[in-house]
Amino acid sequence: MIHLPLFTPSGGRLKVRTPAKGFRELAEKTGGKYFLAGNTASPLASPANVDLSALFKAIEEDLKSQYLLGFYTKESSIDGRKHRLVIGFPAGVEYQFGGFGYSQKHELFIAPAVQKKQ
Repeated sequence: MIHLPLFTPSGGRLKVRTPAKGFRELAEKTGGKYFLAGNTASPLASPANVDLSALFKAIEEDLKSQYLLGFYTKESSIDGRKHRLVIGFPAGVEYQFGGFGYSQKHELFIAPAVQKKQ
Protein backbone atom coordinates (compact mmCIF):
# COMPACT_ATOMS: atom_id res chain seq x y z
CA MET A 1 0.00 0.00 0.00
CA ILE A 2 1.53 3.30 -1.06
CA HIS A 3 0.13 6.27 0.83
CA LEU A 4 0.63 9.58 -0.96
CA PRO A 5 0.26 12.03 1.90
CA LEU A 6 -2.56 14.51 2.14
CA PHE A 7 -2.09 17.38 4.55
CA THR A 8 -4.46 18.93 7.03
CA PRO A 9 -4.13 22.06 9.21
CA SER A 10 -3.18 21.33 12.79
CA GLY A 11 -2.02 23.86 15.38
CA GLY A 12 -1.32 26.51 12.74
CA ARG A 13 0.80 24.11 10.65
CA LEU A 14 0.18 21.47 8.02
CA LYS A 15 0.62 17.85 9.03
CA VAL A 16 0.11 14.56 7.22
CA ARG A 17 -3.50 13.48 7.51
CA THR A 18 -3.89 10.05 9.06
CA PRO A 19 -4.80 7.52 6.38
CA ALA A 20 -8.07 5.65 6.53
CA LYS A 21 -7.77 2.66 8.87
CA GLY A 22 -8.69 0.23 6.12
CA PHE A 23 -5.64 0.98 3.99
CA ARG A 24 -3.08 0.04 6.60
CA GLU A 25 -5.13 -3.02 7.62
CA LEU A 26 -5.44 -4.14 4.00
CA ALA A 27 -1.66 -4.06 3.60
CA GLU A 28 -1.11 -6.01 6.82
CA LYS A 29 -3.85 -8.61 6.25
CA THR A 30 -2.68 -9.42 2.73
CA GLY A 31 0.95 -9.86 3.77
CA GLY A 32 1.92 -6.59 2.16
CA LYS A 33 3.60 -3.50 3.49
CA TYR A 34 2.51 0.07 4.09
CA PHE A 35 4.63 2.88 2.64
CA LEU A 36 4.26 6.58 3.27
CA ALA A 37 5.65 8.22 0.13
CA GLY A 38 6.60 11.82 -0.34
CA ASN A 39 8.10 14.63 1.63
CA THR A 40 6.12 14.67 4.86
CA ALA A 41 8.28 17.39 6.38
CA SER A 42 7.50 19.92 3.64
CA PRO A 43 3.88 19.84 2.43
CA LEU A 44 4.58 22.48 -0.23
CA ALA A 45 7.47 20.59 -1.83
CA SER A 46 6.99 19.69 -5.46
CA PRO A 47 5.86 16.06 -5.95
CA ALA A 48 8.30 15.86 -8.88
CA ASN A 49 11.16 15.99 -6.37
CA VAL A 50 10.04 12.95 -4.39
CA ASP A 51 12.50 10.03 -4.51
CA LEU A 52 10.56 6.77 -4.62
CA SER A 53 13.56 4.56 -5.44
CA ALA A 54 13.75 3.01 -1.93
CA LEU A 55 10.03 2.23 -2.04
CA PHE A 56 10.24 0.55 -5.45
CA LYS A 57 13.38 -1.35 -4.41
CA ALA A 58 11.47 -2.81 -1.42
CA ILE A 59 8.59 -3.81 -3.72
CA GLU A 60 11.02 -5.38 -6.20
CA GLU A 61 12.72 -7.43 -3.47
CA ASP A 62 9.36 -8.65 -2.21
CA LEU A 63 8.17 -9.66 -5.69
CA LYS A 64 11.39 -11.57 -6.41
CA SER A 65 10.39 -14.10 -3.76
CA GLN A 66 6.86 -14.68 -5.04
CA TYR A 67 5.99 -17.13 -7.77
CA LEU A 68 2.89 -19.07 -8.60
CA LEU A 69 3.11 -22.28 -10.58
CA GLY A 70 -0.05 -23.76 -11.98
CA PHE A 71 -0.78 -26.72 -14.19
CA TYR A 72 -3.75 -28.50 -15.64
CA THR A 73 -4.04 -32.20 -16.31
CA LYS A 74 -5.19 -33.47 -19.71
CA GLU A 75 -8.47 -35.32 -20.03
CA SER A 76 -6.52 -38.48 -20.84
CA SER A 77 -4.82 -38.35 -17.43
CA ILE A 78 -8.16 -38.68 -15.64
CA ASP A 79 -7.91 -42.44 -15.84
CA GLY A 80 -8.17 -43.46 -12.19
CA ARG A 81 -4.40 -43.99 -11.81
CA LYS A 82 -1.86 -42.04 -9.76
CA HIS A 83 0.44 -39.79 -11.86
CA ARG A 84 3.89 -38.46 -10.94
CA LEU A 85 4.86 -34.83 -11.51
CA VAL A 86 8.48 -33.73 -11.08
CA ILE A 87 9.37 -30.05 -10.92
CA GLY A 88 13.06 -29.22 -11.12
CA PHE A 89 15.31 -26.22 -11.58
CA PRO A 90 18.89 -25.83 -12.86
CA ALA A 91 21.87 -26.38 -10.57
CA GLY A 92 22.26 -23.61 -8.02
CA VAL A 93 18.55 -22.81 -7.86
CA GLU A 94 16.48 -24.21 -5.01
CA TYR A 95 12.89 -23.59 -4.08
CA GLN A 96 10.49 -24.52 -1.35
CA PHE A 97 7.22 -26.27 -2.05
CA GLY A 98 4.75 -25.76 0.77
CA GLY A 99 6.56 -26.60 3.99
CA PHE A 100 8.71 -29.35 2.49
CA GLY A 101 12.02 -27.48 2.66
CA TYR A 102 14.30 -26.15 -0.07
CA SER A 103 15.44 -28.43 -2.86
CA GLN A 104 16.40 -28.32 -6.53
CA LYS A 105 13.66 -30.86 -7.34
CA HIS A 106 10.31 -31.84 -5.85
CA GLU A 107 8.12 -34.80 -6.76
CA LEU A 108 4.34 -34.55 -6.58
CA PHE A 109 1.68 -37.14 -7.15
CA ILE A 110 -1.72 -36.54 -8.65
CA ALA A 111 -4.21 -39.15 -7.48
CA PRO A 112 -7.81 -39.65 -8.51
CA ALA A 113 -10.38 -38.14 -6.20
CA VAL A 114 -11.88 -40.59 -3.75
CA GLN A 115 -15.60 -40.85 -4.31
CA LYS A 116 -17.68 -40.57 -1.13
CA LYS A 117 -20.44 -43.12 -0.70
CA GLN A 118 -23.83 -41.65 -0.09
